[in-house]
Amino acid sequence: MAAIAQIQAEGLVKDFGGLRAVDVGQFTLNKGEIRAVIGPNGAGKTTFVSLLCGRFPPSAGRIMFGGKDITAMPAHDRVALGIAYTFQITSIFGNLSLYDNVALPTQRRITLSSERSALKQSTMATLERVGLADRAQETASAQSYGHQRLLEVAMGLALAPKVLILDEPTQGLADSEITDFIALIKDVARETTVMLIEHNMQVVMALAEQITVLDGGRILAEGSPDEIRSNKAVQTAYLGG
Repeated sequence: MAAIAQIQAEGLVKDFGGLRAVDVGQFTLNKGEIRAVIGPNGAGKTTFVSLLCGRFPPSAGRIMFGGKDITAMPAHDRVALGIAYTFQITSIFGNLSLYDNVALPTQRRITLSSERSALKQSTMATLERVGLADRAQETASAQSYGHQRLLEVAMGLALAPKVLILDEPTQGLADSEITDFIALIKDVARETTVMLIEHNMQVVMALAEQITVLDGGRILAEGSPDEIRSNKAVQTAYLGG
């Protein structure tokens, strides 16, 4: 079966003053794949995915989602279309319970008051999926950093997105939690396209079907884990070869 493009970017540029943070000629994220974006610090990874999500407007170029031009579309409208993005720095409501943090995005899909039971069921199922159901009534700010990261993933999943973009999702997780996270993303990928920025190469190699390597805001290489592992330019720039 031919691959179906979910997100496409052409001539994508982002300038901050005199600095060109992103300069990507062509990028395609296909439906149903798990894509990792890697590269050294300052490579432009977060800026690149922020352009795809609508957090920043591009200086030039075009972004398509499911064949629709979303270049000028604000972030909240892209969320409504099906693009969910978790931040590198946790973005949770610290004074609310874990349950309320997940119920809020769930309500974007379940809006009628008569569906309160459906809201509770869906919220708890999402918390269960990331291993936080037993903490549902605890305050978010009281959680460890790792659990806050998992809560943010749950908030993204609550939107039932077509594309889930995760920025450094395993940062702060214990080894056992990373193992559970890998299993979670494999399960999520059965129904959702996943794109993650990740420094943990164990996670990248365990999950990614395709890897995009950024360096200096440009795509240095793309390919399967084996192709990236053996790429001399990637070894020099990032993998320490």
